[in-house]
Amino acid sequence: MCPQSPSIISRTPRAVQVMGGHDSVLDVGASSHFLGTADEHPHLPPAHLGEQLRLLRLSVGVVDKRDLLLGNTLGDELCLDIVMGSRIFYNSLSTPLFVSERMPEGRQEDVLFWQENARDDIPGNMQMILSGRSKRTRSIYVQKKESYDRLIQLGTSKEVVKPLGFIYAFSRKNTYQNEALICTNSDRIEKCEELIKALPNMRFHIAAITEMSSKLMSLSQYENVMLYPGASAKTLSGLFDRCDYYLDINHGSEIASAVKQAFLHDQLILGFKETLHNKAYVADEHVFEGHAAMIAFLNKIMGRETPIRKRINLQKKMAMSERMAAYRELLK
Repeated sequence: MCPQSPSIISRTPRAVQVMGGHDSVLDVGASSHFLGTADEHPHLPPAHLGEQLRLLRLSVGVVDKRDLLLGNTLGDELCLDIVMGSRIFYNSLSTPLFVSERMPEGRQEDVLFWQENARDDIPGNMQMILSGRSKRTRSIYVQKKESYDRLIQLGTSKEVVKPLGFIYAFSRKNTYQNEALICTNSDRIEKCEELIKALPNMRFHIAAITEMSSKLMSLSQYENVMLYPGASAKTLSGLFDRCDYYLDINHGSEIASAVKQAFLHDQLILGFKETLHNKAYVADEHVFEGHAAMIAFLNKIMGRETPIRKRINLQKKMAMSERMAAYRELLK
């Protein structure tokens, strides 16, 4: 159950509960992660609806429409509210879509939230909505920028397909200090020493959750470098709170979901094309082909509040950061 309301569920229920009232609400979730789940059967034809519904158990309850709020502002989970006889909000082209199609015909006000990655085709069940053949759904809100751009390129209508991002819970505001964080699980950090030498006014904090090799430890010779071998979760948390830049320049896997954490801590994220770990949170303008371009960029903006804020707003746009007002407008 979602903590905001006992009448809202975030995953498929195990029992049937029917309650009287004027505003009945049918809650159907494809899974427990409304803002991050994969769509398992986007091409499943409506002919299979009867079988799907036999496998699905529904919960019907009463809820005040004023309670239709986002469940998790981090953008990873959202409670799915379905108002019987009015509007249905769902995020899957399989069972939830079929439930919508089986409900009494309304005014085509149901809404699909599409959160899948960009693809080279349009799923069959989405084509049904786009062609106007859906009984209830008329709007598709796409929550990944690349997916939205691709669907428009494939010829979908902007009247039906619209962008709507996530509501993120930012932990802090950027303080415009020359403090840069690098999190790594290897000593292969692209052009690290060149950046350190070229940017003496930038303090580099390099953290690893394991011990560091002699190659990395040798960077301690520079006055503007601080090393954190075997960094604990508490140490990493403190570094995300302290630093205002994140350099996604380490080769190998990402640790501690560092890029997303940097984004949520309002850090300006920069990287090289070959080292990016999570492109969703990095503006295209902040991806560099070589270290000389990154150095020039940092020299130009360091210590300047207005251009830094402008650049952070660019990465928020890339991540489709949305205001609560946009959801309130949709749900009213």
